[in-house]
Amino acid sequence: MKKVLGFIAIVIVISVSYWLYQTRSYGRAVVSVGDVNFDVEVARTLPQQTKGLGGREMLAEGRGMLFVYDEPAVQTFWMRGVQFPIDIIWIRDGVIVGSHAFVPIPELDVPRAELPRYGSGVLVDTVLELNAGSVERYGLYIGSLADIQYK
Repeated sequence: MKKVLGFIAIVIVISVSYWLYQTRSYGRAVVSVGDVNFDVEVARTLPQQTKGLGGREMLAEGRGMLFVYDEPAVQTFWMRGVQFPIDIIWIRDGVIVGSHAFVPIPELDVPRAELPRYGSGVLVDTVLELNAGSVERYGLYIGSLADIQYK
């Protein structure tokens, strides 16, 4: 019985360690739209994508988070744990296909199941999150080309 419990404990420790590693080891990229460049963290794994910008107090100007998916799909995002308003930019094959500007901070007492959801409405393979106002400030509109250079 002790061996079984020891084995289970080891599996749990390894699983938690792997999940933490997957959450923390973001890649980096530069997303260029016209003459504007954004230095972004790249969220490729499910733990990274689930956490997103949650738990952060701010996002520096010119920074963002890029969510990359293996296959195009309709994506839905929420603002769980995000402490500042953002713009969500939906991208397919390097072209902006939509956005949600000025997505507000969720109220603190809203249960997870009742958090507002923001959907792409169309198939996308990449999603870019930036500070609120970026879509308007930098002219990030439907049809704009988004060149992504991974570091």
